[in-house]
Amino acid sequence: PLFAQQFLTPNNMDGLSIDPNARPAVYSSTTQEVLAAIALTAAPAMHAMSMGALQMGLPKIAEEFGVSGGEVTWLLSAYTLTSGSFLLLFGKVSDLIGRKKVLVASFIWFALVSLICGFMKNFIAFCVLRGLQGLAGAACVTSSVGILGHTYNNSKRKNRVFACYGGGQPTGFIIGIIAGGICANFIGWRAILFFLTILYTLFTIAAIFCVPADPPVHSKRAELKRLDYLGAVLITSGFGLLIFGITQAESVKGSWSNPMVYSTIIAGIIGVCSFIGWESRIKDPLMPLSVWKYRQFALVMLIVVLAQMAFPVTLQFYTTLWFQKVRKVSPLMTAVYFLPQAIVGIMVNAFTAFTLHKIPGTVFLIVGMLAFFIASILWALQPVTMTYWAMAFPSMCLSVVGADLVYMVVNLFAVESVGKKDQSMAGGVLNTVIQIGSSLGLAFTAAISMSVESKQPNYKEWKGTDLEGRILVPGYRAVFWFSVAATATGFFLACFTSIGRQGEKTKADDGLEMGSVSTSSGSESDLGDGQKKEMVVVGKTPLTEEKAV
Repeated sequence: PLFAQQFLTPNNMDGLSIDPNARPAVYSSTTQEVLAAIALTAAPAMHAMSMGALQMGLPKIAEEFGVSGGEVTWLLSAYTLTSGSFLLLFGKVSDLIGRKKVLVASFIWFALVSLICGFMKNFIAFCVLRGLQGLAGAACVTSSVGILGHTYNNSKRKNRVFACYGGGQPTGFIIGIIAGGICANFIGWRAILFFLTILYTLFTIAAIFCVPADPPVHSKRAELKRLDYLGAVLITSGFGLLIFGITQAESVKGSWSNPMVYSTIIAGIIGVCSFIGWESRIKDPLMPLSVWKYRQFALVMLIVVLAQMAFPVTLQFYTTLWFQKVRKVSPLMTAVYFLPQAIVGIMVNAFTAFTLHKIPGTVFLIVGMLAFFIASILWALQPVTMTYWAMAFPSMCLSVVGADLVYMVVNLFAVESVGKKDQSMAGGVLNTVIQIGSSLGLAFTAAISMSVESKQPNYKEWKGTDLEGRILVPGYRAVFWFSVAATATGFFLACFTSIGRQGEKTKADDGLEMGSVSTSSGSESDLGDGQKKEMVVVGKTPLTEEKAV
């Protein structure tokens, strides 16, 4: 195909290796495969990296634009709002028009908008552009998951690639805070955005030349007819209003009782319910509801929400605030404090990459949630004056253990729960759940911290002064206890999952190699008459099995 020739790589359908542990035939060398894996891992790293980098510069950004601490967090919330709203839409679009096309376009868009943000002089315009960056985040995550799932069969090699991919979020955050700390300390906060521009320009080049090209697609007119436009409107407006209402609650008078807050949340819930009703009626839905009928899929997604309330919100965002606002540590030193997460994260990813086919996924999920739980307790009990090495350091190490284990298992679980044709859709569902968890966590923790802080003696006198740290401590500590409750619940639920060893070739894989299986209602299998229509499995237990009609 012309597109494959332009991008100098064979398309995915040129053949998956007969030996699932061998290098896929779409790669001409191991070097190309490694570079492609790095480029694809840049997709989940995009959100975490931009968040971590900007967190280091938030105090200086607020000072330059003359906005309050609550208002400046919109630079983070705007990205989450648009990314969470458009994930499902881009998941379907990438399946229809080509995953590599969407991936490359999203990297280019993110780099371009980051460059423009670096020159912004107006805070509102800056927030709007951050929202537009969220479109890139939604597009690249769904397309990258689909590319990986389409390229690799269940195998040890797939485990190693997904271990790298699963480490994208925590590793991206670490790279972000280190780069952000250096920029904010020595150059200026605008250099953070120029750094992101340069980095994602390089990732764009790697994706163009190393990521496998898209298989041949039908005419664009046919693709446009297949797209569920009404479903896209309902899910985008529903989640958009819901997330907007939740994030707005922390910055308006009256908080949750404010009419604007609860009215937008109610409207968002109505939009989401309308989306579910519509999707159950049409032939080719944006999100096949059958995905929620798979054994344990809903349970695993609930665990993901609880994990998101812990890792990126309390164990990263609020620990950053603890160091800078309570301990009065510089952005650069804060970045140094997070370095153990990068080192431990690499070690955990290396371990899991070679053990996923031997140890059941449930074990990793339980250990990951337990690590989150212990890390949260250490922060909740930590005295302000205690040395970093006593409680903060082990908490840093444990939190990234939890992140790497949990996100690696659920990423594999999501793509192995549907047919190859709809794996970008599954990635969209998973990452929509991730964004919802982050938004809920940010809103709830902000409400908790502000409620506790406002009740402290001398709140009005000390707010905004050098003594502000004293009134922040009780609020931050309450947030950490919230994280303890969330992770304890997640640990309890993880004990009821039964995810098998991942990376073993099953009969379902053989069936999928013979024909494409879709979870969409009304889709047809390419398997011959009389053959079993089997879905992908996790471990050795089929999720669903039915006779082909």
